[in-house]
Parts: sequence; C-alpha cells; structure tokens
Amino acid sequence: MTAEQIPEWDAELSAFTGSLGFLFNRPEPRVLFAQFNEGLLAELPKKNGWTLSERAVVAVVWIGVAGFSHVK
Repeated sequence: MTAEQIPEWDAELSAFTGSLGFLFNRPEPRVLFAQFNEGLLAELPKKNGWTLSERAVVAVVWIGVAGFSHVK
C-alpha cells in the first residue's frame, strides 16, 4: 500500500460501513461498527475482541451482581 492509496481506502471503508448503517437504530453502534472494521484492517499484533475494543476506545463498565441486589 502506498501513501496515495490510503485516502482511497478510507473513502471505500466509509462507504462500506455507511451502506450497512441501516442495520443499527442508533448512531453509537454505527460508529463502533466502523471502528471495529477499521481495527480489523489495522496492523495489530492480535486481532481479538479485546484489542479491537482498545483500538476503538470502548469503555466497558462492569457492574457486579451486588449492584443489583436491591432488584426483586
């Protein structure tokens, strides 16, 4: 890949993710979908859910079962 090809790839990737945007009702999942696809094409040492999430800067909050102890 050359430096001249990068803008073309970016435009094609944006068109691809945009064409599938109808699958998502909210804008947030659309953005994450695009970021995960970019991660799949990026040069990452490992391509798994963890590294793709880190690349997409996804903040995941884990709530323990104790947090739901008041729910009946």
